[in-house]
Amino acid sequence: MKARLALAALAAGLTVFACDDEEATAPANTALVFTADLSGDSVVPPVDVEAAGTGSFTMTTGTSTVFDPNSTERKIVTYSISVGDLSGRATSAAIRGPADVNTTAAILVPLTVSSTDTTGLIVNGTFTATSDPTVSMDSLLTLLRAGDVYVSIQTAANPLGEIRGQIRPR
Repeated sequence: MKARLALAALAAGLTVFACDDEEATAPANTALVFTADLSGDSVVPPVDVEAAGTGSFTMTTGTSTVFDPNSTERKIVTYSISVGDLSGRATSAAIRGPADVNTTAAILVPLTVSSTDTTGLIVNGTFTATSDPTVSMDSLLTLLRAGDVYVSIQTAANPLGEIRGQIRPR
């Protein structure tokens, strides 16, 4: 009887010891979220404007609300950009890359300008592919994770970019 009790105590102790781990045994899938802070100072070369903005980019797989790295379903990016004090309505918006903060680059994904306002939510939508056939969504994900893409907003007064921000993991 004492031997069984000792074995039960030992087993209970090992169980507690094995489970005394601060980290989860398997990471839960979550949506991948990236953000950007846009300003005229970030444009190359810098633009002297009052305008500023913030962007959010969320990548999921399939019809789910999470990103599953093992999924074979397509990747979906949902985005929104809010601005303040643009010099005029946005004429275009795009994700560009690959590029660091000091470099300009070609359009990878044109974004939908959804409002003619100069303040507020003016760009939002979803996409499932880039406009560059040499850049897959997997390649875009690699660029996003590395912070090697940026978002830019163009206006009539600043056709090369009124505000810009590097997109970085949140």
